[in-house]
Amino acid sequence: VYRRKNREFAYVKLWTHSLVDLLPQRARWYPNGKKIIPADLDLSNSTTLAHWHMGDGNTVVARGRLEVKLHTNGFTAGDARWLWIKLATDAGLNGFVIHWRGQPIITLQHRQAEKFIDLVKPHMSKCFGYKVPASPWQPPRCVKCKSVIGGLLGQGCYVKYCDECASPRMRKLRGLPQGAK
Repeated sequence: VYRRKNREFAYVKLWTHSLVDLLPQRARWYPNGKKIIPADLDLSNSTTLAHWHMGDGNTVVARGRLEVKLHTNGFTAGDARWLWIKLATDAGLNGFVIHWRGQPIITLQHRQAEKFIDLVKPHMSKCFGYKVPASPWQPPRCVKCKSVIGGLLGQGCYVKYCDECASPRMRKLRGLPQGAK
């Protein structure tokens, strides 16, 4: 149990010196104490992709678009590019490398992201179900009444409530009459 600011958190810490079975993987990924990508890495295996996504990936459904981001923060930009090319050649997934806060991230969009989700879905643990959207192409719905919401508000942030359920402040921002509802 880990205590921080009067709260308790349960965690498990794995050490390679106590789990001898992990030592070959440690030597493979950290040969000189610095993380590298092993030359024999095979990304054609959908189980490998699922483990990568569960550990260092996320799925974003925004602006009617599906994106899968595979974080490569522990690697150099050159290593991230090599992984991106390896992903394209081994798994047939075309994406690109973006930089966020100075760290490279491999991004797959639209049909490539959908193809990736179809590949990894059978291998994903149930507790990571939030990383695999059930139907990413659904339009946004109002949090209160569940009606379909059309359009955006402001600079790309999504509206959570329809015009009928919006707060007086939101109604004013949208230019709607204040007396309704």
